[in-house]
Amino acid sequence: ESSLRIAVVQVVEQASAVFGFTPRVRFDGPLDTVVQQGLVDDVQAVVREALTNAAKYARATDIQIDVTAEGARLVIAVFDNGAGMATTKRRSGIANLRKRAMQRGGSLAVAHRPEGGTQLRWSVPAS
Repeated sequence: ESSLRIAVVQVVEQASAVFGFTPRVRFDGPLDTVVQQGLVDDVQAVVREALTNAAKYARATDIQIDVTAEGARLVIAVFDNGAGMATTKRRSGIANLRKRAMQRGGSLAVAHRPEGGTQLRWSVPAS
């Protein structure tokens, strides 16, 4: 079993090698004590998909990932400076993230940022 923090850092390190830059990661709250181990796979999938979308489709050159324990909730927020959501109808990755959130009693929101780029917010109960 891997800690949530280590799992996120591993995904970011793998992405960094492909993207040519290192996304910033910020952790806040008692993640490794509050978040159940079963969430680690979902967290890795969320971070991986968000990074892929930001770099591949939005062509972002700056990405910030915030992983936070907010009370009884785990929140992953990903901010990028890319071109925004693609106009393509294919959104299977986002649909998969929404399904993962809903299966855990959570939610997914994706929005354009006023200063440019996109914000993704994935929130689920921590335990």
